[in-house]
Amino acid sequence: MVAIKSPPSPAATVRKLQPVQWWAGFGAVTFAFVAYLMIRWVTGPNFERVPVGPSDPPTAMKVVLVAGEILLAITAIIVVYWFLVRPWRRGRGLTTDGLLVLCFASVWWIDPVGNYFGHWIVYNSYLPNMGSWVAEVPGWNSYAAPGATTVEPFPFLPGMYISLFFLMTVVVSKLMGWMRRRWPHWSRPRIVLTAFVAGFLLDIPIEAFAFMPLGFWEFPGAGHDLVIFPDSYHAFPLHLAALASALWTGFGALRFFRNDRGETVAERGLSTMSLSTGRKNLVRFFAMFGAANAVMLIYVLPATIFIGSHASEWPKDLQQRSYFLGGVCGGGTDRLCPGAGQPNPRGNDSIPRTGPDGTLRLPNGEVAKIIPVVPGKTGGPFSGPAFRP
Repeated sequence: MVAIKSPPSPAATVRKLQPVQWWAGFGAVTFAFVAYLMIRWVTGPNFERVPVGPSDPPTAMKVVLVAGEILLAITAIIVVYWFLVRPWRRGRGLTTDGLLVLCFASVWWIDPVGNYFGHWIVYNSYLPNMGSWVAEVPGWNSYAAPGATTVEPFPFLPGMYISLFFLMTVVVSKLMGWMRRRWPHWSRPRIVLTAFVAGFLLDIPIEAFAFMPLGFWEFPGAGHDLVIFPDSYHAFPLHLAALASALWTGFGALRFFRNDRGETVAERGLSTMSLSTGRKNLVRFFAMFGAANAVMLIYVLPATIFIGSHASEWPKDLQQRSYFLGGVCGGGTDRLCPGAGQPNPRGNDSIPRTGPDGTLRLPNGEVAKIIPVVPGKTGGPFSGPAFRP
């Protein structure tokens, strides 16, 4: 007598969602949100250049800024060809590195979100820019107006992410691979922690002794403790190197740790799905885009919450340079740059304004005064003490 199998229950036929589907869903939602921000920005009044103001950058700084932007653009083109186009043309399809390049070409949208609660990050407005999309972010708290807002230079920003950020990811990932070969008994947490320390040490010369003294970007409101060149316009608190290292380490781990099918944590389960090559590549992109944005949020959110909402007093040396102020505060405005005793603003209408004499009585009874911009020649980098504990 032949036994007749009963049909599977409806619950048994329900397929479990794979990790790649969760990541792709998050990536697709994030991508739609980014598209919304960019469309609102480009079609709205905030799509306006932020001028340098009355103090022009020194000639040497101008030369470096232009040369740096060109160099980053060339490097980005080489990276796109070498890691995305070249493997595709050789029949390898869309590789993990190719996906990461595509992600770095788009995740820079989150870069200015660190100023959500208060301004503490600035870019040099001498670089080509059309302001930024920050005012389109729901609930934006910091000051933002057409021609006076957080500067996000374009094409410098995507060029930097595609070249510098991607190459740092490759370096950290290669370091993880070296550690795995050198010490095969090491656990993943130990590899990641060691890579984090290495990333911390790598970031200090890149930011504190290169890009920031050269005038590309600054962190004037990031804190007063453990600061390299504390009184200069390029003051660099060391905890920012830890945040940057978290970024390098996160992306490096995303690239390095893969399963036996070559899938990253964001692509797990893709091999079990019956999809055409085109659809698989689309799912992979959205999944990797979701993971890349998650790594960026790990970097941005702590800074947004703990630094942006308690921005420290901006160095006088920086406040004298209008090309770093972006028109959001300081000379030429009626708004004080962040400083001791000032209330944290919540939107443009809540920002304290100074009187006709440029002063404001603070809640603690002290009188704060706007630091005038120096329209002529300003000092060079590496001024003042080298370190403040």
